[in-house]
Amino acid sequence: MHPIVVDYEALVVLAKYALLAVMVVCLVWPSLLGRLGWGYYAVVLVVMAVGQNVAVTADYGLAWLVGNTLLLLVVAGFAAHDARAGLTRGRPSTLRRDRLWVLVPMFLAWWFPYVVQDGVVRPGPGVHALVNESGLTYCMVTPIILGLMILHSEGVHASTLAVAAWVGLLFGVTNALTWFVLDPASWWMGILHLPLLLLAGYGAWLSRRPRARSARAV
Repeated sequence: MHPIVVDYEALVVLAKYALLAVMVVCLVWPSLLGRLGWGYYAVVLVVMAVGQNVAVTADYGLAWLVGNTLLLLVVAGFAAHDARAGLTRGRPSTLRRDRLWVLVPMFLAWWFPYVVQDGVVRPGPGVHALVNESGLTYCMVTPIILGLMILHSEGVHASTLAVAAWVGLLFGVTNALTWFVLDPASWWMGILHLPLLLLAGYGAWLSRRPRARSARAV
């Protein structure tokens, strides 16, 4: 509920708008999709692997979700390798205009409008939504990166997309069960995780589609 990363308020705000900048730049200049998109994702995953999964709690002291950390570091490794090797090569010609709908869940993930009242998550589209931790929250950063890759999937390396999407789908399903089944009072947080569930599922499906003309593209 209160990971250590949220204590660094300046970093939280900086990361939120850095993520927005990455999204805009990659949309305008898709040639940067691999190096900037996957590269930024790799860096922020490392930060989130620890910052979002470690907390100091009143009941248990230091708590660390080690499994989450390891999964995020695995994805970070694939993303960093893709960015360094130039495996993903977006071009204006690879933009799928029929998939522009993904911009809607991408924006919802970036906006992340919520408040916590009496321990329950509720809609909160106020000022907090402009300075919250979406830029350092795995479940909000991931659908934005996956959305960019889905828009240009023919230039995206299939293995990188597969790893990022399948791990994202795992977190998406887990969160759907948490917020809609185990803690339905905070159903709004479940709604805010739908971009992850939707885009990770779509990305996982795209990464498995056979392409006769190129084994590396999806």
